[in-house]
Amino acid sequence: MENFKKNLHIWLALGFYLISSLIFFYGLNWLPVKSGSPWDNPPWYFIGVDFKRFIASVFCLLLAVPVSYILFKNELRKFRDALLFMGVWLLSPITQGVLIILKTKNIFDTELATTTIQTHEEYLIIKDWSLYVFITIGVFLVAYRIWLQKSKTDNADFEQ
Repeated sequence: MENFKKNLHIWLALGFYLISSLIFFYGLNWLPVKSGSPWDNPPWYFIGVDFKRFIASVFCLLLAVPVSYILFKNELRKFRDALLFMGVWLLSPITQGVLIILKTKNIFDTELATTTIQTHEEYLIIKDWSLYVFITIGVFLVAYRIWLQKSKTDNADFEQ
């Protein structure tokens, strides 16, 4: 039990990722997002699936930040670590969703929806770009965390 409390920020991040997945699989079927099937309408199928994952991830991230703050308001390091772990799991679908928003219009209207993406291969390029953005942000977050820890240890050594 002590180990669970010590790593509560990691378990919280994992829990929000699982909630995001459950919302994606079971809670967003009612959304009027143009999709189709992968064989009939390849770009729209993947756009619809990834956009629903984006909505679930944004919802969980918006819910996770205040919950994490309430749980770890006295432990700033655990709060930052919880946000870092949630970013690892939720940031990739969020960046894909932002790129989908930039490339589509009227995504919630199945008859008026348009996109500049013509083929599945073009869509895979967008997924690659979202992965590059995700990796870049992740590297900066980890570097910031390492820098912050190093500066705190340097300050503690200086004060002694």
